[in-house]
Amino acid sequence: MSGQGGKGTAREQKEQREQGPERGREQQQETVPGSYQRVLMLLPRGYRERRGAEILGTLLDAADAEGRTRPSLREMLSILSLSLRVRTGAAGGSTRADALGAVLRRTALTGLLLQSAIYAMQVYGSGHQMESLWNSWLSSGSTQMHDLSVEYLYEALWRSGAFVAASMASVLLLAGRKRWGVLLAAVGPLTTVVDVNIGDGDSFSLAFVGPVNGIYLALLGLGVLPLLTAALGFQRFDRRTRSVRRQWIATMILVDVVLLGLTALITQWGDALPGSQFLVPAACVVPAVAFVAGAGRLSPAWPLAFLAAGAPVLALLPRTITDLGGDGVGGFSGVSGSIAATGAVSLLGEVLFAGILAWSLYRNRTPAPVTARR
Repeated sequence: MSGQGGKGTAREQKEQREQGPERGREQQQETVPGSYQRVLMLLPRGYRERRGAEILGTLLDAADAEGRTRPSLREMLSILSLSLRVRTGAAGGSTRADALGAVLRRTALTGLLLQSAIYAMQVYGSGHQMESLWNSWLSSGSTQMHDLSVEYLYEALWRSGAFVAASMASVLLLAGRKRWGVLLAAVGPLTTVVDVNIGDGDSFSLAFVGPVNGIYLALLGLGVLPLLTAALGFQRFDRRTRSVRRQWIATMILVDVVLLGLTALITQWGDALPGSQFLVPAACVVPAVAFVAGAGRLSPAWPLAFLAAGAPVLALLPRTITDLGGDGVGGFSGVSGSIAATGAVSLLGEVLFAGILAWSLYRNRTPAPVTARR
């Protein structure tokens, strides 16, 4: 009897040892997870129901090993980052999250494409001004002409870096290199906020751009929007984006070449071309509307992306209204006319994008389920 009793005691002890961790975990979950449950509430409900217990167990293991009773700051930031990724198209998210991620990715690519085109035209404009001032300096020997030509040279180099960064950012994002892609996408807002300042002796420094006006806000928005949407919409090593990388590179090259050609045409013979101020904005909007109209037949993702990507340009509208309806000076001529034309064409493009989006949402709506009659 004593042997059986001893054996039974040994069996009970073995069961206690095997169940000890589980009982300890249950006791820990009764006392600790109040703060952890609140952190897990950041996750989407469906994802939390599928993976919440696993994540909670991992967090409680770490808390038990370190003697903590609440999540650390690093763990809270990690859960917040996971929540954002799942809600914007990462694996394990809902169908709605996948759709949102698709819109964010397309908005980022469209914004970076528009950035690269704008910087390419700015590089050409600065180079053309530099050449003209340099020739004037060679013929007249004016120190002022020399200083201005050097200033435009630095500006052209500064904008060239922004052009390369915007172009490479989209390529890296499509290749799944999110960290480097987002880092290069941040160059656009940086070059808008900070500009080259020329000093004595051809020295230069970086200075904040001012004043804050419609042009500044439009360029800043065109830089910040792709940065934010790229950070949210793209995931690391996402295979879904690699298949379109070559097509997107070809599209960027084609757009940049066409807009550079139009810029050169306007620079040389703009005065002889009627409506030349509308050529560049129209060259951006007309193909975009045609593309969005075709893509909108399958999904509203592209119409919504183009509508969002072009929204910052609407900051030019106050300047457009002032130049066209103010004292009559400007109209559609000169620099003010170019800004006014860009604002007017951008407004028209946004209206068309909004109309195509409404049509696409109606076309791709989910039909209501048909209930059988008894």
